[in-house]
Amino acid sequence: MNPNLQSASVNIGLAFGLLALLLTACDDTSSITYNAVEDSSDSIDGGDELSIDDATDVKDKSDGVDLADGVDTPDVHTTDVADSTDSAEVIDADSTDSDATEVADATEVADATEVADATDADATDADAMDADTIDTDVLVALGPEPVQLGLAEDYVILASAGVTNLPPSTVIGNLGVSPINSTAITGFVLVMDLSGQFSTAIQVTGQVRAANYANPTPEDLITTVGDMQAAFADAASRTTPDFVGLGGGEIGSLTLSPGLYNWTTALSITTDVILDGGPDDVWIFQIAGAVTQAAGAQVLLTGGASANNIFWEVAGAVTLGANAHLEGIVLGQTSIALGAGASVNGRILAQTAVTLNHNAVSQPTP
Repeated sequence: MNPNLQSASVNIGLAFGLLALLLTACDDTSSITYNAVEDSSDSIDGGDELSIDDATDVKDKSDGVDLADGVDTPDVHTTDVADSTDSAEVIDADSTDSDATEVADATEVADATEVADATDADATDADAMDADTIDTDVLVALGPEPVQLGLAEDYVILASAGVTNLPPSTVIGNLGVSPINSTAITGFVLVMDLSGQFSTAIQVTGQVRAANYANPTPEDLITTVGDMQAAFADAASRTTPDFVGLGGGEIGSLTLSPGLYNWTTALSITTDVILDGGPDDVWIFQIAGAVTQAAGAQVLLTGGASANNIFWEVAGAVTLGANAHLEGIVLGQTSIALGAGASVNGRILAQTAVTLNHNAVSQPTP
């Protein structure tokens, strides 16, 4: 036999013998042993010779692995696992508590947010209600600007040519004449005040003033009459009427809204007429001719309309029939005469004369 082949056979046999020995010594051979054997096998396959010393190194490495495997590692590992389990449980518990806290916090925040949102919504609704209330309370007056009376507003009856009364009549407010003197006031029993500036009468709830009384009455009356004339001119000068020639000069049975009315003819009120509007609404009636109100016919107010804001500017004579009733301020350029039992809630301001006959004339409430 070839000596080289014989030597290789011996080496291979020795290697397998060592491998069997290692497997017997340790059933659980480490990866290092298998790696070493594999390396050895690779060396044999590569033609390298395996020496006795190499086999001894492999054995020593196997022994080292055995010694390492002999350490009480399982106990340590078991403790570590237990500790790890406990730690995991603690962590899980902490996490659970943390999660619960976070959920509680989130719930509280959500509840607080909902409450805040609801409060804000309620506040917004309240603001909206306040806004609605303000809008409802603030009303815009309808009709033209009211006529300013100046000092004439201090009188319920004012005449330049005198006042004639067939008693008894009831006058609530001040009565004055100018530039005519007190002799032009008839049908009243006048009692002079000690000051000499005014007189009183049983039929008048207020003062009676005339151009011949003591100062400052005459001077005041000059200004007052001037204000009366200015008021007439103001009412007559208003332009762009809302209604022109309404009813052909007959307004009986009509309901009139606030506004500026104009007639170039006479005006008749044969039956009741209604003025419907709010307390700040204004009516101005411009009449180029005379005004005649039939017996028993009434001017009525609805909706809170105020006689203070109703102005009858009349260029011709004004005549009220028996038991007729008129609301508003009459600015007469000529005479104003009231039939028996007629009444006026307003003011009678005549640039000539006023005639009364068992009448009731009262200034409107503010």
